[in-house]
Amino acid sequence: MKRREFLSWGLYGVGMGVTAGMVERVAANARAARAPYRRMRTHIAGAPYRIGLSTQVDDVFKLGQRLRAVRERQNGYDRHAVALYLDDWHVGYVPRDVNRHPEAVLAAGGQVGVEVIAIDPDNPWDGVSIELTWIGPLALAAKGEGVEGAG
Repeated sequence: MKRREFLSWGLYGVGMGVTAGMVERVAANARAARAPYRRMRTHIAGAPYRIGLSTQVDDVFKLGQRLRAVRERQNGYDRHAVALYLDDWHVGYVPRDVNRHPEAVLAAGGQVGVEVIAIDPDNPWDGVSIELTWIGPLALAAKGEGVEGAG
């Protein structure tokens, strides 16, 4: 977004009762659109349910392993759900509190790279740490709802 366009929207918004949070979201989206890629670290949500409650996470996941991120449009619990796959095996999700921007990138035709970066076998619920890298048309994805959790 160009500075002049941003300012015109800002001035228009003052008359329309735009909140500071809305202005910050526009600014964050503009920053994301300029970045060639973004990285975020989080964990795999729901892995024990997907791989089996009795299965050890370190038996399934290995450091440096690549996972595939797939937008799950028909998810009845989260409209921004991003499922994670190891080959054809659904092994979990990107956590709900940080999945909006990766989902927007996927919706815009971009790619989200996912790599396992740490494994804590004593903590199966959030002990598989991953790094997501957004690759692709971030300018389109920046039309999404903010970049909470991006960093």
